[in-house]
Amino acid sequence: MSSRLPETSTSRLALVVLFLAALAATAALHWPLSMELDSSRVHAHFHGSHVWCFDHIFAMLTGSEPFEHHTRRIGFPENVQLRFIAWVPALLSAPLRLVLGPLGAYNAVLLLSPAFSALAAWLFIRRITGATPFTCAGAALAFALSPYALGCLANGQMAKIQLWILPLHLWALSVAIRGPKPWKGWCALPLVTIAGAFTSPSTTLFIPIAAGLLVPWEILAASNKRRASVWALGALLLTALSLLPAKAYYSGLRSTEVITAFSPGTPPPHGDILDPSIVAQPEETFLTQARRDASASQSHHVTYLGLPILLLVCALSFRGFAGRGLGITWLLGGTILSMGPYLASQGALVQISGREIPLPALLLEWARYPLASSGMYYRGIQIATLGMALLIAGSAQRFGNIRAVLLAWILGSGLVFDGWRVTNTLLPRKISPVEGEALLESMAADSTPGGVLDLPLDVDPYTGGLYMVAAVVHGRPTTGLPRQSRVAHLPHLARLDRVLQAGLESAPGELSSQLESMGFRYVVWHRRLDGNKNMGEQLSRALGAGTEAEDLLVWRLGEALD
Repeated sequence: MSSRLPETSTSRLALVVLFLAALAATAALHWPLSMELDSSRVHAHFHGSHVWCFDHIFAMLTGSEPFEHHTRRIGFPENVQLRFIAWVPALLSAPLRLVLGPLGAYNAVLLLSPAFSALAAWLFIRRITGATPFTCAGAALAFALSPYALGCLANGQMAKIQLWILPLHLWALSVAIRGPKPWKGWCALPLVTIAGAFTSPSTTLFIPIAAGLLVPWEILAASNKRRASVWALGALLLTALSLLPAKAYYSGLRSTEVITAFSPGTPPPHGDILDPSIVAQPEETFLTQARRDASASQSHHVTYLGLPILLLVCALSFRGFAGRGLGITWLLGGTILSMGPYLASQGALVQISGREIPLPALLLEWARYPLASSGMYYRGIQIATLGMALLIAGSAQRFGNIRAVLLAWILGSGLVFDGWRVTNTLLPRKISPVEGEALLESMAADSTPGGVLDLPLDVDPYTGGLYMVAAVVHGRPTTGLPRQSRVAHLPHLARLDRVLQAGLESAPGELSSQLESMGFRYVVWHRRLDGNKNMGEQLSRALGAGTEAEDLLVWRLGEALD
């Protein structure tokens, strides 16, 4: 009896090992979240707003909220325009919510996402390189938990950690062009196109570019090149359709509302290199990332490729193997694309004799490609990391058998470790229960409708996300917003601020009456978040005694809290 497992059995075992390895690594980077799924939240820039989005999507699916693009559940009492992303993980969380609750379902999807990305990468890497299942597994780990992926995890960017979008789309495109069963690719391609477009518009913008670099290799590898060329044209046209939702997302939905929640960022004026930079800079891409502020209110763009592993992979790739050309093309192309239309270094555009150095991405600007609407070129580094994964699997496979597997896993896990080394000020993130959860639940049990005035009003997006997490628990509309949350920027916040300031100087009871007339039921002061430490005393003089829980002070308007 042969000791070698059948190919299908080996593949299944490799997928299980890969899935568990990626899940274990993600859980370790978020410890002890896996032990507190339904009771804790992760302190990161974007998690709070995503938790609320998942909750609102579930409410729409179950009919408790209308299926439309407007709500007063955030930015209360204004009518806020919504634009959701991360649809696939949100839908995946819906059945989990029945067991784990809203917070637990979100956290479970967070921990599972890199593992699903690893499986998708394995599928594509195996098809291109023909390497053994376990060799491809080591390479796939390097893609799913690359330094770029770890940066997205540290930011709490639920949509951007869905890296499965890129390799799964490319796998479907490859099968559709070259077979051996093209119908599988043509069935999968529309589904993957739709799923990716509505899950991560930013990733979708890079798919046609990666596909354009893949198609020539697929045609050259096909036995019937004329037929493959026809299939390739059709597949590229279908891929291009994925740009439509992304273009709509970045160009903006036309409306008369004051507030558009979850609006994407816009590129800065030419010559301004913001922090975090929207373009990769050579010193951070090839040498090391700058040490990052560990504050959860900050976001970070990680473009580090992992210099030790990069050098080893390049050295191992001098000899030919399946997928080498494509891997090198993507490694170089993705890196150059991530640097944007002009070369930048040390936080400024590089100039020679007073002239900036143009890069190939400038052609996208001239062609008005939608990527220019966001300017987030640094995200092109994910194409480069997929190229590195192909090179890891292909170069390791030349050593054969167990040595190939060991080498691929050493390189793959080495890249993950090196990525963690440059992001270790960010991961693991702090984990804690929702502040004042018992008091928030008592607000949910109150049958009298009304919104929540969360104070302070003038906050950053991270703090706005905290208000939104609390809203998931108390189930009431909140003044919190995920992005636009400055009094100076929003007329309705300025009006609220004037009402608040006037009420603090008026006779007791007047502020309460004014806020009640505007539809508010509760005022919640977050002591730790307010620079004005006297605000609690001022509110107590105007509203009466409040109820305290941890760093929260809560007033129920019109009556005393139990």
